[in-house]
Amino acid sequence: MTDSNQTKTLQPEDLFKFKFLTNAAISPDGEKIVYSVFTTDLEKEKDFVTLFLTDLKTGTTRQLTNGMSRDTSPAWSPDSRTIAFLSKRTEK
Repeated sequence: MTDSNQTKTLQPEDLFKFKFLTNAAISPDGEKIVYSVFTTDLEKEKDFVTLFLTDLKTGTTRQLTNGMSRDTSPAWSPDSRTIAFLSKRTEK
């Protein structure tokens, strides 16, 4: 039987399960936010940064990049229609 009040000690490998939100940018029209999420794949021994977009009116979120590279520093165009970002793909 498992005791629901039992505590678990944080282990060093548990830190790799965290996801960190970085580089958020609100669109000039104030309707959307684009942000980067930093994760680590312990098996592959690699870090990844994926871009996500959230509509601030509806709360709908969608992933913009595939999560298999490092996509960072998103920036909106002045008309809020496009997003530019830096990407490190194919180890270059």
